[in-house]
Amino acid sequence: MFEAQLQKLQLRDQEGRLVETDDEFYGADTPPDSADLAQDIFSAVPECSLVLLIDNLSAPLEASRGIPELQKAIFCTISQFLCMMRVCHPHFRFILVTGNNIYEKYLLEYAAAQHKFFIRDDTDCLLQISQEKCWQSVLGFTLSEVQEYFSAELELSARALECSKEEVMTQLMRCCPRYEFAENNLHQDLSAQHVFSPEDILRFFADPRACLKQTGQSVLPVKKVQYYRYY
Repeated sequence: MFEAQLQKLQLRDQEGRLVETDDEFYGADTPPDSADLAQDIFSAVPECSLVLLIDNLSAPLEASRGIPELQKAIFCTISQFLCMMRVCHPHFRFILVTGNNIYEKYLLEYAAAQHKFFIRDDTDCLLQISQEKCWQSVLGFTLSEVQEYFSAELELSARALECSKEEVMTQLMRCCPRYEFAENNLHQDLSAQHVFSPEDILRFFADPRACLKQTGQSVLPVKKVQYYRYY
C-alpha cells in the first residue's frame, strides 16, 4: 500500500527524472521494506521539497493495547519510520505529527535501541508545538477560519435550523467545545487562540439538529489542554 501511494506521487529527482519505486527497479527477489524504500525515494528528491502530515501516530498503539506481540511489531515499524524521517529530514520542508504523546518517549527509546538512532538533544527529536502561541491555530479551527472556510456549510445549517448564519455560529459554540493549548494561557493570556476540534465541527455540520438536541442551551466553556497531553 505504501509503495503504491509513493508511485502515485510521481516524485522527481534533482534532474527532474521520475524516481523509481517498483520491484523491477529494485529486483523482485529482494524488494526493500517500506522504510528503506521511503529513504531511497525521499533522499533522491531536492531538499526542502516535501511536506509530510501524519495524523494520530499513536492510534495503532492504542488499538493494540493488551496484545504485546502486536504492539511490539507496531513499535518496530513506527520507530523505523521515525529513523527514516530523521535521516531524510533535509528533504522535508516540514513534518507535522499528531497523536497522544504518552508513547513518544518509548518510541524514541525503541528507535535508539533497535536502529542505532542516537538522540543528541531535544532539538534532534520531535518538537512539541501544542504549547507554543504561534502554533495554536494549527491545532484546530478558529472562529474566523470556520466562518471563512465553511461558509457553504454555515448556509446549509442556517436553512436547516431556520436561522441566520450568525445564530448558527452561536449554536455551534453550544455544541462544540473550544480548546486552548498554550501552557502560559493558564494566566489568562489575552492572546490565546481558541480552536475547535475538526471532528466536532464536521459532526455538527453533518447534522446540526441532532447536535443541538444532545447539548444544553448555555455556551460551552473553553477547555484548557494541560501541558504534555499532546504533541
